[in-house]
Amino acid sequence: MAIDWDGLVLGPLMDIFGEGQVDDPSTWPLYMPVGGVAFRLAAVVFDRETLIVTTGDEGTENISRLPVIGVRDALVIAGCGRVSQQGDKVMIPSVALTFIVREPHPDGHGHSKLLLQRMP
Repeated sequence: MAIDWDGLVLGPLMDIFGEGQVDDPSTWPLYMPVGGVAFRLAAVVFDRETLIVTTGDEGTENISRLPVIGVRDALVIAGCGRVSQQGDKVMIPSVALTFIVREPHPDGHGHSKLLLQRMP
């Protein structure tokens, strides 16, 4: 039996922890795909700063602090016909800032973590 990750897990999770007010689309993040038309995302989970630790070839650690959003792939696909990609932009109304997608990291279950970079 296949699990409906988007309907049973991701949707309810985003309804609880997502940005914006459920009944006010003007508070929802604005997603701007490269070469496409901007649209509102009903919910994303936004973190101003996430610690990213990578290990170099010689065992050295590199630490970065990046903003990140979690997004349901189904909502992005419904808005622009594809999953998130590098270079897309997202405006988060709660902080009045626009970010560029630096690295999309899909989890294989219908959710992606997008590492962001603040736009100047």
